Amino acid sequence: MISIEFKYKEPKSYQELLELLAAEKNSMVLSGGYSLVRQLKANLIEGNCIISTASIAELDGIIVDDDKNINIGSSMLLSSIVNDAVASTRLPALHQAIKYIGDMQYCNQTSIGDEFSYSWESSRILAVLIAYNTIFQYENKYKLTECFEPFKPQSDFILKYLCIKESADFVCYEEIRDQVNGLPQCGIACSISAENETIKSAKIVMCSRGLNTATLEEAQASIIGQAYSDLNNLELPISYATKSPYYSSEYFSNLINILIKQCIARYACFND
Repeated sequence: MISIEFKYKEPKSYQELLELLAAEKNSMVLSGGYSLVRQLKANLIEGNCIISTASIAELDGIIVDDDKNINIGSSMLLSSIVNDAVASTRLPALHQAIKYIGDMQYCNQTSIGDEFSYSWESSRILAVLIAYNTIFQYENKYKLTECFEPFKPQSDFILKYLCIKESADFVCYEEIRDQVNGLPQCGIACSISAENETIKSAKIVMCSRGLNTATLEEAQASIIGQAYSDLNNLELPISYATKSPYYSSEYFSNLINILIKQCIARYACFND
């Protein structure tokens, strides 16, 4: 049950949305909505106006521009991305991470740009987007802001689209689940490029069952210059301080080591 009172607006155009955001200073954008509604029911957030983007075609769908960059509208549902031919062929790690969620109701009600969703089940989506070096484009009535990670802007800003640039890097996602309850314990999104079987560059982003994301800079540095055929015997320098009452930090560090090596093994198979 939602106990707070609020106004509900559903603009028909992107320009109308910007006008509403400028006028309603304490507003919340409902792009997908699953997590936002859940937080409203739990009285975790407050606001006097909810603005839905459901009727704005400009914020939905995938467009490949002249530079072969992939632009994803912030209101595109996760379930629509899974069924999109461009996403499945050009963005396999994103496609896989969404399928790992396994909750179709969630995917049918949550958009790729739902900032609230990054704090819940789809933190793995954020990890993959960061590994792809995604540009998050925010805009209000007056200016445009671009950044490489989502942020909590002032209330009159809207995440318009996510731009994933054309790249030859291999990106994959792997996760380990609890054998008892089936929930994800830890996941790794990894972007790799190599030459002559030697890793030239890497970006490793971790997401844990605690739904945190972090770029593992030490692990990235340790595998650059290494032949990927030798990495099975390499102990990566990972120190992860978990807040879990059930698992130790050493246990999670071992999980991360395993997942990174699985990603590198997938890259090696991909290039054979």
